[in-house]
Amino acid sequence: MADFSEERYKHVLEAVNGGDKSLLSELAMFMLTGRGGAEKDVTGAVELLKECVSEHADNDAMWILGLCYENGEGVETDKKQAVSLYKRSRDAGNETGLVLSSIHSTKSWKKIRLLLFLVSCRQTHGPFHNWFNV
Repeated sequence: MADFSEERYKHVLEAVNGGDKSLLSELAMFMLTGRGGAEKDVTGAVELLKECVSEHADNDAMWILGLCYENGEGVETDKKQAVSLYKRSRDAGNETGLVLSSIHSTKSWKKIRLLLFLVSCRQTHGPFHNWFNV
């Protein structure tokens, strides 16, 4: 579960202002939601996410920006761009990107439910390769 507390927001903001680029997508999430005491700024968050994708290849920023494109949050709605970002996130190894790209590439709810189950199991029990003696 994401930590949207005021304390976390202050930490992220301080780190980013100190030059830590690894927390830019997390800062963008605070800006998108207005949680943790952050001022809600969807347009600014989208610009930050675009920077994260183009300059830092941040795979979390890819799927978050994809959601913005899919729902027209801070950008014009563009389903093709959204799916492209989901696939880039998936290809970079991000499980949320995997689920979102799969939802858009299949009509089978059975497959989607299986993917969601596997992701929830991984979050509970650790990486898949740890489940087996391989």
